[in-house]
Amino acid sequence: MKVFILLTLIGCAFYPCTAQNTPKWESMLAHIPDQEPIPQNLAEITGTISYPHEVLGAGIEGLVQVMVQVDSLGNYMSHYVARSAHPLLTEAVEVYLPHLRFTPAIKGEVPVCGWKALPFRFSI
Repeated sequence: MKVFILLTLIGCAFYPCTAQNTPKWESMLAHIPDQEPIPQNLAEITGTISYPHEVLGAGIEGLVQVMVQVDSLGNYMSHYVARSAHPLLTEAVEVYLPHLRFTPAIKGEVPVCGWKALPFRFSI
């Protein structure tokens, strides 16, 4: 799983943000960013996410780890869930992901698209 995530990050991090571009692994290594995207409003978004009552009542805690794809302007593009303690926790997080804003990833001095791993912890 860790190798898949790393290869996904390398492959998608700084190659143009389209599904049509599927370069060879050798050429993708040249696209590793100098700086990954930086969330600008993560605290605000995290503060907005509510603990689902059904899960809270059952005493379920855990982590939702998402990988967020960010365009070269710092806007949310897409995401996938890398890990989740419960589907209702995932739903609580996914609603707010499109509202995230970032400083884009940087390659050289050029803003590029990239991926950012974000953990969302739920604890009672």
